[in-house]
Amino acid sequence: MRSSSSNCSSTPRSAVRVSGTQVMHRLIDEATRASSATTLGVVKTNPALRLYQRLGFAVTHEDERKLYIRRERDAAPPTRR
Repeated sequence: MRSSSSNCSSTPRSAVRVSGTQVMHRLIDEATRASSATTLGVVKTNPALRLYQRLGFAVTHEDERKLYIRRERDAAPPTRR
């Protein structure tokens, strides 16, 4: 499974964080059911990078603008907040 993300914005900022977390949990659940890893390309300045790292994603490589991150299919389930 190859995943991509789209840009979205909303106010207040905390609402974006909560819904972003929920979306990522759903994506991880779907990948787990499919026995698949999840990969993302993230702009280096994206504050959501901390979220992805908390959810078990690790940097695999980078270029000038982006970090490429991956969460293995057998990674421990993320803690739900």
